[in-house]
Amino acid sequence: MALTPQHILEEIILVDDMSEFDDLKEKLDSHLEIFRGKIKLIRNKKREGLIQARLIGASHASGDVLVFLDSHCEVNKVWLEPLLNAIAKDPQMVVCPLIDVIDYLTLEYKPSPVVRGAFNWHLQFKWDHVFSYEMDGPEGPTRPIRSGCAEANSLYSPAPG
Repeated sequence: MALTPQHILEEIILVDDMSEFDDLKEKLDSHLEIFRGKIKLIRNKKREGLIQARLIGASHASGDVLVFLDSHCEVNKVWLEPLLNAIAKDPQMVVCPLIDVIDYLTLEYKPSPVVRGAFNWHLQFKWDHVFSYEMDGPEGPTRPIRSGCAEANSLYSPAPG
C-alpha cells in the first residue's frame, strides 16, 4: 500500500484459498485490523484453485479497474500509474506490469527484468526478454510493448518428444 498512491487505490482484496499456514489465520486477521476498510479478506470455505479464487475476489471488488497479483509478487514505485494511463487511453487494453518477486523461501526481494509473456507451439508459457530499443522514447520503460506472442512463437523450438 505504501508504494501506491492512496487516491487511486480503492481497495485490496486478499483471498485465502483454504491456506494451511498458521500465520494466515488469526495472526493475519489481527494484523489487518490496522487497515480497516482498505483491505478485504475473503476466506474460501474449500480450496478453489487460482482462477476460481481470482473470480471470487473480483466478485467482491468495487473499483473500476482490477489488478491481480499473486502473493509472491511485489510492486515498486510508480507501478500503477502507467497501467491506468494505458487503460484510460483504451479501455479494452489488457495491461501487465513488471512484476518483481519475493522469494517464497527466503522472502528476498528480486527486481524483475523487462520481459513479456509468450507461448510456444505446445502452448507452454515462456518469458521473452524485451530489447532495450523497444523501450526507447520519452516514456522509457513505461512505454507499452507488443505482447510478441506471434513473433515469440518463431523464437522457440518445439519441446522434445
